[in-house]
Amino acid sequence: MSSLLAKFAPKRNRHQLVAGVEVAPRGVYVILLSHSGQQNFAFYAGHYEPFDPGLEIGSRSIASSLRRALHALPVPATQMSLWTTLARGNARLYPLSLPLLKRSHLPDAAHWAIQREDPFDTESTFCDCEPESVVEIDGRKLQKAVGLLCEKSEEERIVNLFYRAGYPVEGITLSVFALRNLFRHHWINAPGDIKAIVQIDWHYSRILLFTATETILVRTIPIGLDQMTEDLIENLSPAPDTGTARNLLLDLGRDPWPHQFFEEEEVFAIIRPTLDRLTRQFDRTLEYTQTKFPGREPPTSLQLAGHLTESPKCTRYLQDQTTFPLEVIDPFRGLEKDCEQKVSGLNLTNRSSFATALGLALSTPDQGPNLRYPLKVRIAEENARRINSRIFALFLVLTVLLGLFYLQQNQQLEALQDQRNRLESNQPETFLSGEQILARVGTLQESLASVRQSLEPHRPLAVAHQILALAPSEIEIHHIHQNLSGDTDETTRVRVEGTVIGQEQLLRSVLAIYRRTLEESVLFDTVSLRQITPTQDTEGHSILRFSMEILLPKDET
Repeated sequence: MSSLLAKFAPKRNRHQLVAGVEVAPRGVYVILLSHSGQQNFAFYAGHYEPFDPGLEIGSRSIASSLRRALHALPVPATQMSLWTTLARGNARLYPLSLPLLKRSHLPDAAHWAIQREDPFDTESTFCDCEPESVVEIDGRKLQKAVGLLCEKSEEERIVNLFYRAGYPVEGITLSVFALRNLFRHHWINAPGDIKAIVQIDWHYSRILLFTATETILVRTIPIGLDQMTEDLIENLSPAPDTGTARNLLLDLGRDPWPHQFFEEEEVFAIIRPTLDRLTRQFDRTLEYTQTKFPGREPPTSLQLAGHLTESPKCTRYLQDQTTFPLEVIDPFRGLEKDCEQKVSGLNLTNRSSFATALGLALSTPDQGPNLRYPLKVRIAEENARRINSRIFALFLVLTVLLGLFYLQQNQQLEALQDQRNRLESNQPETFLSGEQILARVGTLQESLASVRQSLEPHRPLAVAHQILALAPSEIEIHHIHQNLSGDTDETTRVRVEGTVIGQEQLLRSVLAIYRRTLEESVLFDTVSLRQITPTQDTEGHSILRFSMEILLPKDET
């Protein structure tokens, strides 16, 4: 049972410092916040680490940039939790209306609801859901939720990237949910009950309409930065590489224009049709929302985020062409003085690019989709914690009962001793003769031999316990072979086999210390090493296999 609970209850850090990390097209954005309560957050630090925009996710250069960005924070990795987004944001979202079920049944219900709507392969696809509010429709209570599908390879790619950088990641979610945190935690206030976020990502753009407790609509548009980059590569002459094309896109509208081999107007003319398609999708989505939910007040504006906002010209064009007001999210509004001192790499042109990282830093382990620890695992962890607390309470009750029983027995023993002392004080003092003393000594020797004989079966257990108790944490004991019954010399020998795990240059030192500790124990006489074999485990770590022989002191009685 304990191994099963350990499997479904992973150890997760719950630090007060949470770092949001986004790997963007041209650099790594990091924001570190201090969590002091349910809705109490304080700005702690931030950093921007640029890299070549032509690099692919998973390259060593990006891993090095990620390591430098996190190393620039004023606290070590062991004192903070890391949240990030999918490498490319490739995921599908599904607003769900499920029957009102127990919380433990929600993951399976969401799984089959999505499978019925959009069949997927469970071996290669990751499925998770986020429960939201409970609503009543036509007298029937329904559980609102948001389902999520993504390829497992996408999640593994970002985990491996952080692993290569030397930092474990605790939470993985989508950029649009990170941006939603800015409004639900009131970091940014927007008028109206319904909020609308437009996120322009690598492969896709998403429109999210939500309230404080419910996701109303999720719209995925297959237009992103990569499509605009490919348009530039195909239509410009000479054809730029991927890194140059991304720089051309994100530098549109900068003064002065930093690319002398390409005309700014020609670059903008190539991506303008794509921007027009985006604005039409924005307007159609909001018109559809007004038609589908006629009783609800529509959002007063669209909140724009994404790294396309680094381009002033693209941002102005989207604002001019969209029917509804389009506002760029500025996560540092009202915090300019504090943030300018604490965020390295912050400037006027990339303030909005920190929005996703700041939203990630507002994430909590128990809220929102988390591809690293999905809802099913979190429920299993809660159940394991509940079972462990009940087991602890049971052992506490047993401890109290045993303590009361011991107290009662101790009181009875003291009463008997007092009675014995009173009886002995009333008897005359007598002296034993030499023969009586010898007789009593013989009786005591017989009793001692009887006690020694009764304790002899437990001697192997004491020897094994002492061997395991004296072993340091770097040594794992695999086999203890002993034969303590009989009269031959072979009965006093114990063979021990195990491995030493740790730094390669310290393996033999740890084994020598363990040998000396065993020889100093009163249970053992001499300890000799029979075999030492250096090798490696399946992950390439150095280990040392050993075999030793221990001689026990002979019984001279």
